[in-house]
Amino acid sequence: MGKTKSELTEKKLQRLSTGQRVATVTLTVAQIGLAAYAAFDLVRRPESQIRGSKAGWAPALLVNWVGPASYLAFGRIKPKKVVVKPAKAADADD
Repeated sequence: MGKTKSELTEKKLQRLSTGQRVATVTLTVAQIGLAAYAAFDLVRRPESQIRGSKAGWAPALLVNWVGPASYLAFGRIKPKKVVVKPAKAADADD
């Protein structure tokens, strides 16, 4: 009988050096973290601050690296900063 896909994947991972395994795990965690951050931002951000629709960006976040990075770089509209000028101080001569 043939081996299952899981067994083949495990065998491939066992052939990697320690450095390659560390790099693989590190990049996997970074990719998942980036996707999670982008999804969290997409859910919390008002629709008015997003280029396009939330429904359009949601599936794009599933594309490895490219989707979350594209959303974070191009999909968000940064709110305009409101500059509040301090009121003029009353003269101390009163």
